[in-house]
Amino acid sequence: MDSFKLFNLNYDFSINLSKLEDEYYALQKVLHPDKFISSTEKELLYAQIHASNLNNAYNTLVNQVSRSNELLKCKGEQSKESETFNDLEVLTEVLDLQEVAENINCQKQKDNLINEINQTIKENVEKLNNYFIEEQLLDAKKLTVKISYLEKLLKDIKNNVTFTN
Repeated sequence: MDSFKLFNLNYDFSINLSKLEDEYYALQKVLHPDKFISSTEKELLYAQIHASNLNNAYNTLVNQVSRSNELLKCKGEQSKESETFNDLEVLTEVLDLQEVAENINCQKQKDNLINEINQTIKENVEKLNNYFIEEQLLDAKKLTVKISYLEKLLKDIKNNVTFTN
């Protein structure tokens, strides 16, 4: 069962995260293995498996990139192991941002770059939602890769960019 079905959601990229969280906690109250301590071993195992599946599905849906990948899969657009990403425009944009990150020498520059990347991600997520609405799955797939690269770069900048004043 896919993550969308598990939470009884439509196959849409845009989801109500607050509603998802409420549903997640409601299901956890029912399925949590602690509720099955005095049950049979089989029932406890069943609860552990379903609680684990629930956790995985929830984590998939709250993350934009994994949600997009799951939705692409549900709509029949699966990535192949041997497939490489070769959109030169996206790769150049990410490499340019990496170069800027390597040359940061103060907190203000770091904050500005973080804000710029966050804004780019936000704009791309809006585009991604529109691609799904319009069933432009190949474009959605490419944009998902771009957002993934941007999110990784953002994480690297936040965690690894240091400078001396």
